[in-house]
Amino acid sequence: MTRITKEQLLEKMHQEKVPFTLKDLAVSGLDMLEIGIPKLIISETLNKLLMHTAVQPNDNNKERLCQLSLAFFKERNR
Repeated sequence: MTRITKEQLLEKMHQEKVPFTLKDLAVSGLDMLEIGIPKLIISETLNKLLMHTAVQPNDNNKERLCQLSLAFFKERNR
């Protein structure tokens, strides 16, 4: 097993454009409102998107994140 340092991991994540904060996401709370996500769950939704993009950084684009947001919202209201 190859060990990497914390610094190497952070550098790899930076190179892969992994978002580290909500501000790094390709969408904002305003985008969430525009697609119909209720104000009360915007923070929850953005945090789910951040966790998702930590694993799938290529999904950090507005179209994909809006699709995921709507899917999260539908799943939440089942």
